[in-house]
Amino acid sequence: MKLIFKINYHTIWGQRLFVTGNIKELGKGDKEKAVEISYYNGEQWELSLDVSVSENTKLSYSYFVKDEKGRIISEWGEDRVLELNSNWSDELIVHDQWKAEDNPQNLFYTTPFKDVFFKKDISINTDYELKQTTTHVFSIRVPIDTEGYDICIVGSTDEFGNWDKSRAILLEKISYDVYSVQLDLSEMNSHLEYKYGFYDKQTKRLIEFESGANRRLFISPDGNNKVIVNDENFIREFVKWKGAGVAIPVFSLRSKSSFGVGEFQDLKLMVDWAVKANLKLIQVLPINDTIAARGWMDSNPYAAISVFALHPIYLNLDKIGKLSSSFTQGVFSQLQEELNGEATVDYEKVLNAKFRYVKQYFTENRDSLRNDVKYQEFVKENADWLKPYAAFSFLRDINNTSDFSKWGKYSKFTKSILEEITLDKAIHFAEVEVYYFIQYHLHKQMLDVKNYAHENGVVLKGDIPIGIFRNSVDAWTTPQLFNMDMQAGAPPDDFSVTGQNWGSPTYNWKEMAKDGYSWWVMRLEKLSMYFDAIRLDHILGFFRIWQIPSHAAEGILGYFNPAIPLKLNEFLDRGLKFTTARYSKPYIREHTLINLFGENTDYVKNTFLIEKDLGVFNLKDEFSTQRKVEGFFNNDSNLVKIKKSEIEKIRKGLFNIISDILFIEVDGESGKEYHPRIRMHETFSYKELDEHSRNIVDYFYNDYFYNRQESLWKSNALDILPTMKYATNMLVCGEDLGMVPRVVNEVMHDLGILSLEVQRMPKDPSKEFFHPADAPYMSVVTTSTHDTSTLRSWWEEDYGRSQRFYNHILGNSGVAPFYADSWVITEIMNQHIYSPAMWAIIPLQDLFALDDDLKLPNHNAERINDPSNPHQYWNYRMHLNLEYLIEEYEFNSNIKYLVEKSGRK
Repeated sequence: MKLIFKINYHTIWGQRLFVTGNIKELGKGDKEKAVEISYYNGEQWELSLDVSVSENTKLSYSYFVKDEKGRIISEWGEDRVLELNSNWSDELIVHDQWKAEDNPQNLFYTTPFKDVFFKKDISINTDYELKQTTTHVFSIRVPIDTEGYDICIVGSTDEFGNWDKSRAILLEKISYDVYSVQLDLSEMNSHLEYKYGFYDKQTKRLIEFESGANRRLFISPDGNNKVIVNDENFIREFVKWKGAGVAIPVFSLRSKSSFGVGEFQDLKLMVDWAVKANLKLIQVLPINDTIAARGWMDSNPYAAISVFALHPIYLNLDKIGKLSSSFTQGVFSQLQEELNGEATVDYEKVLNAKFRYVKQYFTENRDSLRNDVKYQEFVKENADWLKPYAAFSFLRDINNTSDFSKWGKYSKFTKSILEEITLDKAIHFAEVEVYYFIQYHLHKQMLDVKNYAHENGVVLKGDIPIGIFRNSVDAWTTPQLFNMDMQAGAPPDDFSVTGQNWGSPTYNWKEMAKDGYSWWVMRLEKLSMYFDAIRLDHILGFFRIWQIPSHAAEGILGYFNPAIPLKLNEFLDRGLKFTTARYSKPYIREHTLINLFGENTDYVKNTFLIEKDLGVFNLKDEFSTQRKVEGFFNNDSNLVKIKKSEIEKIRKGLFNIISDILFIEVDGESGKEYHPRIRMHETFSYKELDEHSRNIVDYFYNDYFYNRQESLWKSNALDILPTMKYATNMLVCGEDLGMVPRVVNEVMHDLGILSLEVQRMPKDPSKEFFHPADAPYMSVVTTSTHDTSTLRSWWEEDYGRSQRFYNHILGNSGVAPFYADSWVITEIMNQHIYSPAMWAIIPLQDLFALDDDLKLPNHNAERINDPSNPHQYWNYRMHLNLEYLIEEYEFNSNIKYLVEKSGRK
């Protein structure tokens, strides 16, 4: 058979177009053997190919582009499929449209829409086959729900109805989203202009054409060939589906049946409430196990000891079963009542109580697990991550630490160690297997929640942290995937003036790429079992990570990786007399010490410094890094000579001294390399440069941060992010806050990843606030995040700022109110709800603020996390039971009204 491919695609210089498929003539799926297509006119490309076909050959194929650097740009979605039947035709012409990744309609194929909002139970013709009399097949994709309507086609020729709506040709549904019609156009010889439309089954008339320009095709009679026209997307520009959702951590939920902390089962009550408020999405923080030390410091959900295991604290004990002793059961019930009465989560008490309960129940019922087929299947299917996790948890428990470097012979993971720890005949195996048991029930309970949400038309959105915990299963079992001698974090921003140091190792992307980022793929696949959408935490980390040397405590001493560093010759070529002592070492002068330490200056000089020249100082070697200084202040015996009120001031002052440098010096492959220290203009060192040197330093600073890295970061993201995007069918949203390079928005848009827009954190540095009316469609707008203060708290933090917001953003005249009362919150909420963004997802605390009678009096108690505080206790709990909230008719009706009126229903 002669197969002729025709496709429209607008290329730029250096790009070449290819087609690949599952037959040998198209390379059998090997893109290196794909066939190049010839450009012949305008944006049209064509390939004629002789292929060998049997009576029925199923061809699966797709197009891709190669740029001048050999980078591949693939189409969106699954491969096209053609049934090649030699009895039907010996020459087949296929007209295709390039399936662009950035088409907003692609979002409607993700899980929230395909499995929930647009779920279709319409019957499909499974006996569809090509008729011998057919010369032309027209197909169109329509992802949205078409119940009550047919898809039709009408055009400029008599065969297509001469634009008469009453003569429209109906298409047949042949798959989830594909509508098709077979036509005999053997007598037609003309140019055709046509459009698809919606056809009302009841009135039997075309009620709406697709928007945009007419489609065009030249049709000529030829008895030897057949033509297939794949028109792809139905063009309906004004249909921009919009939804509203709520954000709340699982641990923050409160119900009568939970155990002092929010549980997976509480999400079912949250679904019930969301339905009453017309909210379609519930967003939570990460739900993975964070138990490292069994203390409240483990409360941070972004410090998981496993990226696969779920957190035992979210277990509902009643769903597991009752204990054999009614007395013991009663003791736990009493404890449950006490913990449920607490205003916040008592992490340690709750966790310890749940473990005692589960271990006792497990001991009583362990024998029955041998005959539990579903339990055994779960263990077998998840063994790759479950067994290492259970072994890690067991070793953590017996060693009283998750720091595996202190585990002796078990500090380095091997398969033989795993087999030894998880041997089912070992004396200790019950202490290992209890973690299988816990994960099995967590899995069941979370699946139950997801199914319940879907039944009620609600979807769940999870969160995937950018980093891993340093003392985690993943670091223990696969250390080669991480740079264990580095720390990940973020540069200074609105969250923290000295940057953030998360403590997690950075990723070894080169090693991860060797097997196609399989660790990431598995991680996302696991989360897709429970969630329909996912938030990629700190998506900037997939472009470049803020990497902090292990000797630094603050994020301000970090630099980007990957990055194109500066070399010594660059400084010299610009006329800068660069020396390490002046530009890469702390700038310590007498007057700077007085400025920082005041009356403590002499103590600091005598204890931590050496005077090199008159008024010029160096740090003593034992205090030359922030970690060394941190070690000094962590030893109480060192602090007896310092007033308690001055300890923190001195510690911070020393941190400032150590970070008072202009360029961070690192060892590169070809010698010393230099990265400008972020915010160097605030240092004493910069302020005391002469004008000539300052101008040169400014040039390198601006070039490094705003010019020279862009193409490198874009390339890095395009190597990694497509795998993240297409590992599952979840709707992918990126948290793109902070110091955002220009290429981030471009790459996210091209890949169909939704951005995050926060009103108080504009991405345009020239603006103080972002207006939700300016949000792109492919975005999520929100009033605040788990890392910020709530709306009410933010309003009172800076009255001058609130006044400007009140006048310029809310458009009100006069003096702003001192408190953000419900009418102020409503105005702000309306701006978000009415924005063009696909999603408006509002934290529950900000929704409470809509009601002056319902909200928590102390708004400062509603904050979830303060990124500037490394010892944050993540223990916020909503102040109302969900059972009570569900019955709050006026509050729920108010939210429902806002959502419905805005079109987000």
